[in-house]
Amino acid sequence: MPSHSHHPTFQEDLLSDLENLPLELFEEIASYLDIRTLIALSLTSSIWRAACIRFFFHTLTLHGDHSYCSSSEFLADFKNQAPVPCLRNVVLKGLKEDRSNALLPWCTRVQSIKIKECLVGSTALLPSLILLADLELSNLTFGSVADYFLLLASLPSTLKKLTTRANIFRESQSIFHTMGLGVELEHLETKSAEDLSLLLRDDCPISLKSLRLAHV
Repeated sequence: MPSHSHHPTFQEDLLSDLENLPLELFEEIASYLDIRTLIALSLTSSIWRAACIRFFFHTLTLHGDHSYCSSSEFLADFKNQAPVPCLRNVVLKGLKEDRSNALLPWCTRVQSIKIKECLVGSTALLPSLILLADLELSNLTFGSVADYFLLLASLPSTLKKLTTRANIFRESQSIFHTMGLGVELEHLETKSAEDLSLLLRDDCPISLKSLRLAHV
């Protein structure tokens, strides 16, 4: 019987050519496409998926309350997908488990993140957020003020706005040995004088010398 070789179709040739485009050129083309078209393209190949997903998946809000989108549901939905660092805005609220390691590959280019009423382990991803500019830490329980300051000292230098509200410390008298000041804040928001007083301590690693706006 004669053998039949497969000849690529025009559509297959076109798809192959498009997959080989430089990322910058593809992003320029994709910026003119609507969401429906981007979603359709993302289903054609893993290369297109990685390139397209960043255009329609920028914000993620996860709740410990299962009546909302939970971290378990998010990770289950994407368990077979290679992570893409497409997220820019993240809210973690009331998480009862530390999901930082699983979420980090999606979050390395996050610019704004709010961590509220979560296990303090959820903050472990913060030092790896190389573009972080806006951070909120609210209703977290730290082992000590020194642990809190250690976290602040590890924040990326890109951080410009910090919001800190009603955090709890099991040990409030511990001293953190500062190795020079860390990030220079331009915008600070706190809920109480107690929140602010911690950031004014001599051993606090945050610099306020460039502060332009403060809300207490």
